Amino acid sequence: MLPTWTTKIISEPATEPVTLAQVKLHSRISHSEDDTWLTMAIIVARQYIEKTCELSLITQTRRTTFAGFHKPWLTLAYGPTISITTIEYYDQANALQTLATYQAALALESNPCLIVPAAGQPWPSTMPNRIDAVKVTYVAGYGAAENVPAALKQGILLLVDFWYSNRSAVEMGSPGPIPFGVDALLNLFASGNYR
Repeated sequence: MLPTWTTKIISEPATEPVTLAQVKLHSRISHSEDDTWLTMAIIVARQYIEKTCELSLITQTRRTTFAGFHKPWLTLAYGPTISITTIEYYDQANALQTLATYQAALALESNPCLIVPAAGQPWPSTMPNRIDAVKVTYVAGYGAAENVPAALKQGILLLVDFWYSNRSAVEMGSPGPIPFGVDALLNLFASGNYR
């Protein structure tokens, strides 16, 4: 079965929620030999947390694509949603149109963001059998690093520290994957299922 929506990043965050200096202080690393590795690990840890919690930590632009207006609402994962740039759809003649009016509960009101038709209006009809019939481009994230919740920053620090100390996918002598130790923190921010 095809997914009812997909999301991709259009514009990556300009910074990360934690700095290299913060990671090195947390992990008690005093040399610079592993700075390149640590910088990459910070990005991967942020991406892991964003995917696990369906959140955007630092301001970024995303696009969510839907197969059509099949529900009374559209749900934008990977919030908090700061603003909606455009809602585009392919009409029944397969021409790309822009939806001019709608109602949305943005970051301060709802996460995930919910979009519904303008009051008294139905959703427009879309081209049948198009898996990309509706495209919503939006800006999401907590803003700058200082606005990212401390628990999420701590999750990044713990992940990077753990990966730094354990450079393989499994522990020696253990048949299972290495425990991340941040699941409890991430569960505080895990998205509910509104889809």
